[in-house]
Amino acid sequence: MGKKTNFIYNEILSDSSFDKTIAKTLTDIGSLYPENEWHNLKKIFKFIRKIHDSDKILLKLVSFITDSFEPDRALNNLEKFLVSVKSPEKYISIIQKNEEFLKNVISLFSGSQCLSNIAVKDEKNIDFLIDGNIDAPKKKENLSKEIRSLLSPSYTPEENYSIVRKFKKTGISSCRSARPPSEREFC
Repeated sequence: MGKKTNFIYNEILSDSSFDKTIAKTLTDIGSLYPENEWHNLKKIFKFIRKIHDSDKILLKLVSFITDSFEPDRALNNLEKFLVSVKSPEKYISIIQKNEEFLKNVISLFSGSQCLSNIAVKDEKNIDFLIDGNIDAPKKKENLSKEIRSLLSPSYTPEENYSIVRKFKKTGISSCRSARPPSEREFC
């Protein structure tokens, strides 16, 4: 993959036109639609070209794209995302500083069209990848403590069952409102 990635990288830097050699190389690295992928790479490079170390970012981008699940989808969605956001420079700057962000974005955009559409629709939906502010799953012991704190022997069994059902569906924040009205103000 290294030689092919470097070839594509060099062809983009030299602003080459699409030809059979580029098509074959892109097809060899997994592209189903090499001409579309080529045009998307060139569009994305227009965003990247404006910053310092653009050649290093382009090399990482091409490398991640070639290793992605579906390179065509990844490039298409990345290009749509950069065109749709208010400030593509913000994300290019983040990509420059945070290689893991680029890797995660490429992974997301290559793997799921549904999630890609959500990310493209509103850039806030992708910001969680920047700071890694993802809620980690809670341990069983912590969940047990949380559910016990919501239940009470003074509630009827139906009220407690209702809280447990709501907890299973949505988590603790919405269960606070499932408490009987006389208890809600203390939550």
